[in-house]
Amino acid sequence: IRLLHQRRITGQQIKRAHELLLDWEYEFEVKYYARLEERLHLIRPCVHAVIHLARETVRCGPLNLLAQWSLETTIGNLGGEIHQHSNPYGNLAERALLRAQINALQSLYPQFKTEKGNPRGSFELRAGYVLLRARDKKPYEISDVYELATLHNFLTEHGKPVYSSLIRWARLRLPNGDTVRCAWKELENRNTRNSRNVQVRILISMTRYLI
Repeated sequence: IRLLHQRRITGQQIKRAHELLLDWEYEFEVKYYARLEERLHLIRPCVHAVIHLARETVRCGPLNLLAQWSLETTIGNLGGEIHQHSNPYGNLAERALLRAQINALQSLYPQFKTEKGNPRGSFELRAGYVLLRARDKKPYEISDVYELATLHNFLTEHGKPVYSSLIRWARLRLPNGDTVRCAWKELENRNTRNSRNVQVRILISMTRYLI
C-alpha cells in the first residue's frame, strides 16, 4: 500500500507491490475463511479489491493523485483561481480546462515542466532529504528523560557532541517527494488531519551466548 501511494512510482515498484498484495490476499483467505465458497459472504469486498491497485496504477497513474485529499486540494486550488464573480461556474470551467491542458502537455513533453527548487528557509540534507519549516527560533530544551536518553545514545553512537537541546523542524521531505510532519506542529491545531504516519524500520542487535 505504501509503495502504491507514492507520487512517483517505477514499474519495478508496481510489480513488487502487486506480488506482495497477492501474497497478503491469499494468506488472508486461507486464514479467515479457508477459501471456501460458502464462507465468501463473510469477507468484505475490499479484501479482494486491493489486488487491483497495481493494475489501476498502470491504467490511471499513481493512486495518491486520485485519492480524496488530492481531489479536495484540486477543488480548493481551482476555486482560488476564480476572478470573474459575475460568472463563477463558467470561469471555474475554463480554469479547470486550462489546468488539464497544461498537465497533458507536461505529460507528453516533460521538458515543458519546470522543476521547483527547495522552499525558502529549507535545509537540504544528504540522500535527497530536505528539512522544511516551521522551525524553532531557539534551541528546545528536552525535559523528558526517555527522549533525552534516546538523543544522547544517538549522538554518542555517531560520534557527535552530546547536547540536551535541539532545533525542531515541522516537516521532512523524503527522496520520493512525499512530505512527513511531526506531532509538534500538528497537535497545536486539533482540526489538522493526521499526516505524520511513516514507516520506520529499526534494526535491533541481538546478543548470542555460545556455551
